[in-house]
Amino acid sequence: MEEFILDPTTITLINLQAFLLVLFRVAGVVEVLPILGAQNVPRQVKVWLAFFVSVVVFGVVRNTVPLPVMPQSIGIFLFAAWTEFILGIMIGMVGSMLLTGFQVGGRLVSDQLGFSLADIVDPISNQSISITSQMIYMCATLLFLVLGGLGMVLVVLSKSFEIVPPIAFQLNDGVASLLLYRIAPQIFVLGVTFAAPVVIVVLLSTVGLGLVGKVVPEMNIFSFSFGVRVFLGLIMLVLSVKNMPGMLENLTDGTYYYLREMLQLARGNPSG
Repeated sequence: MEEFILDPTTITLINLQAFLLVLFRVAGVVEVLPILGAQNVPRQVKVWLAFFVSVVVFGVVRNTVPLPVMPQSIGIFLFAAWTEFILGIMIGMVGSMLLTGFQVGGRLVSDQLGFSLADIVDPISNQSISITSQMIYMCATLLFLVLGGLGMVLVVLSKSFEIVPPIAFQLNDGVASLLLYRIAPQIFVLGVTFAAPVVIVVLLSTVGLGLVGKVVPEMNIFSFSFGVRVFLGLIMLVLSVKNMPGMLENLTDGTYYYLREMLQLARGNPSG
């Protein structure tokens, strides 16, 4: 395999155009990945990271994927670069959006335990978020990195040029259907699955305390009901967090197949 070295002798107009298309796709992935795509990460860091990753990826792509016929018009080339950026964003979103399910689950837990009033500003998204949701999301992100989720996304990014070469991206009904009807619902399914033990225990404790209040009306149930609900809910939350590694490992495998299917659909080849 011919080794690629970025020097003036290898830079032709076609190579430069192809490299820019690779750069735009990589930049889209970097823009939305967990931690790397955070708003508090300086823009210069993202740009340089995307550039160096693009140099490595282009060295592989140049030797494995035939370079397409580049458009002669600047307007058409800019449109092609924009579509590459959109595809990169889609790869990054699919690679990390299932982590949002844990954030949804954390919000449900926070509402059930009465912690929704103690919202904080998330430094990553710069939005108001509950403390419980932020804690669970950060744990899920850390486990995602430990389990190789970020490496998996980068591997898929590199292989995406073999499945969808530059200028071959097609945003069709199959891609939209996959994103809207199969992947997006998984966010809520994951959130409800994670929060279900806490929600059920809090609901049962509320019903039980209500029955005790009816049977023994002279007992001031409201004086300690909140503490009981929080105590039981936190116990179930700890047990749910212990199951996160297994859930994330399955999600990482599932995310890989979702990414492969999305890329095959984007190439107009659903069968792979």
